[in-house]
Amino acid sequence: MASRIMHLCISRELEGIIRPDNVNNFRIGHILPDAVIKADKKQVNTHFIRAFEEKGKYYKIFDYYAFYDRFRDVILRNEVFLGYYFHLIEDNIFRNVLYSDLNMMNRRGDSGFLKELYSDYRILNNIIIKKYLLKNDLYLPKSFADCKINDIYNFELTDFLEDLKRDFHKIEGKPEIFTESITEQYFKRCVKICSVEYESIRQGKHFLSEKELAFEINGINP
Repeated sequence: MASRIMHLCISRELEGIIRPDNVNNFRIGHILPDAVIKADKKQVNTHFIRAFEEKGKYYKIFDYYAFYDRFRDVILRNEVFLGYYFHLIEDNIFRNVLYSDLNMMNRRGDSGFLKELYSDYRILNNIIIKKYLLKNDLYLPKSFADCKINDIYNFELTDFLEDLKRDFHKIEGKPEIFTESITEQYFKRCVKICSVEYESIRQGKHFLSEKELAFEINGINP
């Protein structure tokens, strides 16, 4: 999945298009699905992961439709929910870039691959934080403990924001898999799709179809 700094960069770009009233809450929503520290992320499923079979092939999706259906009454009134919705879409796009565009499906589940990818994240953080003028200034939304987003999981947001400080440490190097160029292309795709989807849900419909961003995992245990 995309790094939290990547999600914050995409959030910053989207803010110039959709103009959220509460920028902090919008950005919090953009990283909130990852704010799971003490629990097994697969078990709590904050990313609404769904596997399915179609015509003999296996797919996975971060099910943005399931999230939308559950919170449709607040998604346009509370920026935390809107940011969360976009996070799921962005993670689907990330997997499509990684597995399809970069042809990395054969390395799925490889621990060495994950180490390389996380190394790229740490190097990219320094580059994109400067480019997108990010600051480590996010704070806990007012009355967050009572927000029904915590019905998904009791998010450990305070500890997560403390841990976020590590991403602002300067690390030099050159990314090997997810390069700066690929990252920029990924950002542009996310901004384009999310902004159009936003206009669509404002009209009570979707731009994206239910399975449009699903990624194939054929030949691997789903």
